[in-house]
Amino acid sequence: MHYTVEQLLQGDSEVARYYQVAKQKWDEFFETHCDLDVTEWTKWLHDQQIRFFEHKCGGRSLGQEVMAWSGFGAL
Repeated sequence: MHYTVEQLLQGDSEVARYYQVAKQKWDEFFETHCDLDVTEWTKWLHDQQIRFFEHKCGGRSLGQEVMAWSGFGAL
């Protein structure tokens, strides 16, 4: 939560939106991948980390953090 808190303390109002967008992405994942093999899960995680989370959720470090914490929340 280091990067999230840092951004919030700097007044970055986009952080909440990043988490909302990430939660939607995880919801899609669980709807489409819940019955698939774990290798499909790892492929999706690898692809989406860069394509989606890092590009649409605040950059590399913040995006990775958003990906992880929103994934826990989606569970």
